[in-house]
Amino acid sequence: MATQAISIYFGTETGHSRAVAEAIQSHAEEADIEVEMHDLADVSAAQLAMELRPAVFVVSTWGGGKPPFMARRFFFELESGEIETPLLSYAVVALGDECYEDFCKCGKTLDSLLEKAGAARFMPRTDIGHDYMKCIGEWMPRFFGTLSEME
Repeated sequence: MATQAISIYFGTETGHSRAVAEAIQSHAEEADIEVEMHDLADVSAAQLAMELRPAVFVVSTWGGGKPPFMARRFFFELESGEIETPLLSYAVVALGDECYEDFCKCGKTLDSLLEKAGAARFMPRTDIGHDYMKCIGEWMPRFFGTLSEME
C-alpha cells in the first residue's frame, strides 16, 4: 500500500461515530497503516492546515442537523471562513437517522466546509443510517483501495 499513514477525526454525541472510527482504525492497523485518531472535541480547525496525511472524518448529526455538542467549536471555527486547508486530502463518513429530514446534514456541511477551505476530497462522502457497522464494513474495502492508489 502506497499510503502508510492516515488520520481519523470523529465527532460524536452518543458514541456511534467513535465506534466507526475505531473500526476504521483497527482495519488500518491490521494493514500496517499508521493511524492518528482525533476527537473533534479536542481539535482546532486551524490544525487541519498542517495535516499532511489523508484524513477521514466520521461525524454524526444531532438534533435538527447540528454537529455533536462537543464538536461545535470545531465547526464554528471552520465555518468562519478563516481556515485554509490546501494540503488536506479527505473523505467524510456521515452518520444520521433516515427518519429525519436533516439526515446526515452535519457530514454534508463538513464536506462542503472542507472543500471551501481548499481541501481535496479523494472519495465521495458516504451517508450512513442505522446499520452503520454493516455499512462501514462494506465501505472500508473501497476506502482502503482508494488509499492504496494515492501517492
